[in-house]
Amino acid sequence: MSAEAGLGQAVLAATEAMRSALGTEQTVVLVSLNTDVVGPLPHGAGYLARAEVTRRTRTMAFVAAEVSGDGAVALSASGVFRLS
Repeated sequence: MSAEAGLGQAVLAATEAMRSALGTEQTVVLVSLNTDVVGPLPHGAGYLARAEVTRRTRTMAFVAAEVSGDGAVALSASGVFRLS
């Protein structure tokens, strides 16, 4: 797997964790996604993604996530979701 493929998987894992953290039956649309690569993405490593809602209004949700590979944070992300 290339480094780009590993990064793509980490971003996908972060996004899925964010959607899961919302725990809503509402329609959720990603408005903004910011990612920062914090450390290496070990080849063949399993990823653990954690997310928490940092703020929620009636129509918007703000979520932060971290993705770890081999126990070390590899990627941090923040997302804004529109709820409808």
